Parts: sequence; C-alpha cells; structure tokens
Amino acid sequence: MAFSYYRSITVDHTKCGTATSTNFPALIHISDATLKTVGNGGHVQNSNGYDITFYSDSGGLTPLFWEMLSYDGAAGVVWAFVRIPTLSNVTDVVIYTFYGNPAISTFQSTASTVWSANYIRVMHLNEAAHPYLDSTTNGYSSSSTNDPTQVAGQFNLAQSFVGGSSQGITGMTQPASPGNVAGTYSGWFKSSTTNNISVVIDARVNGGMFGGVLYANNNVPSFYTNNIGPIVGSSGICDGNWHYMVATYTVGSAMGLYVDGASVASTGGCGTYSGGTVRVGESADVSPVFATAVLQEIRQSSVSQSTSWITSDFNNQSSPDTFITVGAENSLSTVVINPLYGPLGGPLGGFLG
Repeated sequence: MAFSYYRSITVDHTKCGTATSTNFPALIHISDATLKTVGNGGHVQNSNGYDITFYSDSGGLTPLFWEMLSYDGAAGVVWAFVRIPTLSNVTDVVIYTFYGNPAISTFQSTASTVWSANYIRVMHLNEAAHPYLDSTTNGYSSSSTNDPTQVAGQFNLAQSFVGGSSQGITGMTQPASPGNVAGTYSGWFKSSTTNNISVVIDARVNGGMFGGVLYANNNVPSFYTNNIGPIVGSSGICDGNWHYMVATYTVGSAMGLYVDGASVASTGGCGTYSGGTVRVGESADVSPVFATAVLQEIRQSSVSQSTSWITSDFNNQSSPDTFITVGAENSLSTVVINPLYGPLGGPLGGFLG
C-alpha cells in the first residue's frame, strides 16, 4: 500500500535568527480540509492521524522525527513538533508531510526523539487534567492533583493557574546534577495580575537558594539561579498578553534573560547547579507562592541556548503560520510500504537508534 498525498512545508529562513541551528524542534501547524479524515470528507485514513508523517525529501525516503501535539480529524487541523536536522538562517529549508495510507494504524515516529538529549524536560501543558506529561525520554511527569484549568494557549492548549486556589504542578523529578555546567529555562506566560509573584518554572532545592527559578515579580520578568540574582527586565510583563520568557546560564561565565526573543538582562556567571523537585506555577519556598497566570510549553535543558536559537523559537511559536508555508496537495502512487524495512520505507532502526 502507498501514501496517496503529500505537501511541501517551507521554513522561512528570515525567521531563523542569525546562525544555523541543529536538531531544531519546529512547531508545525496545518489547517486544511484535505487533512480531515476520510469519514469527514478529507484524505487522512487513520482517525488519530497516524498516517500523517514527515520526511526530509519529496520521495518519502528519509523520515524525520515528530511528535503529534494534537490532531482534529473533523476540522483537518494538525499541530506537531518536527525535528529539523539543520535549520538555516540563509536558505529556506523544505520538508514534506505525507498522508492517506490505509495500511498505517500506529504512530509512525518516536515522539521523545524530537527532543535531543540535552532536553531535561518538555511539558506542553495541553492535558485536560493531571498527570502533566514530559515529552522527553526522561518521562518526568507530574504527580500533583491540585490541577489548573485547561484553556486556549498561545498555540493549541495551555493551563490557567489561580493563585488563591493554590494551584500548581509538582512532583516532577529533577536529576542529581541537571545542567551543572549550563542550562536554559523557557515557557509561555500570560497574566494581568501585576502585584504578585507568578512562577513559570522553579527547580530549586526545597526551601533553599540553589537551583533556578524563572518568574514574574510584580510585573517584572526575573531569573534567579544558584544563589545569584535575580536578574530582571523592564516592568510590563503582566499586560494580559502572551510573552515568551527564556533564561540561560553558564557556570562561571554568564546569565541571560530574554522576553519575546530579545535579551532584556544579563550578568556574570553563577555557581554550581544543585536542584530539587521541579514545580510549575508554584515556588519551592517553605511557604510557596502560586502563579496567577496562564502557562504553556515549559522546557528545561542542559545547554545555554544561543540568542539565535531563542529568536527562532519565539518566531516559530508566536506565529507558526508565518514561520512556514504549506504547499498545495500533490497526489501520488509511488511511495510504497516495504514490509522488509517498515511502514515508512526506511529501516526501523532509524527510529529506535
């Protein structure tokens, strides 16, 4: 059996910072009637969208890794993160999505491999209720039960926290020395409350000063780590709009704070990292404070991401429909499943290795 259709997906290189990025997890959004299931008048065969696949070439020979964030077969809406091996700031990158294969009944990628080894956790926060899942191979999912509320996000879905209700996401494991040389924290944040502390992610030792916390303090974006800081940006983060907050550090070298892809504060290096149980929407203090905010796409990694990467991430997630251009549908009958190599025409070891 074969795929029946494919489309090109072109990444606009002018949205990709000032340098090449490697293994970039690009947010892909496609909304088109042809991506409805066949029962709804479209061309997708599987009700879960499992036959929607991604390749680096128009011949369907080299599969990419992807994570399906959500698929609506009635509306023809796809949200996915696709790992692009080389994201260029000089030349547009073109990848391809194939679909319409009735022989496919299982998910065709390994979602966690979208997130390279330096990612400690990736929490999309699109769940209806706990547990809130970590998409990396670490599987550091939550164990808390005082759930926030699922709401619309900057893209797809997010979680709304009400501070007076003591809502927080806790119980996520923190490895013994995550990013003990360098690291990055990031997350989408929206709040109109200007007179409290709203934590995005807190990975400090319980009640202690070592670890890291990215937060808004009385309308000011702030980052504290390893007994240094906080470093702060300008007032105005709690204006009721979505903002992408990112903090980076390198031990003994530098700390940085970014809002919406731009640097807003920096200082010298911090001390050696030591972290505790990770929290989202609440602090690790003995008497914790709770966010009054909407949060989404919380990430922690063990590398200090470059300004170019952070800019690309912001451009991608803030406006996915301008970051890429989706081509017209093409019909085909030449991409055939080879049972000796797996359903995508490539060795299964390409997904498992």
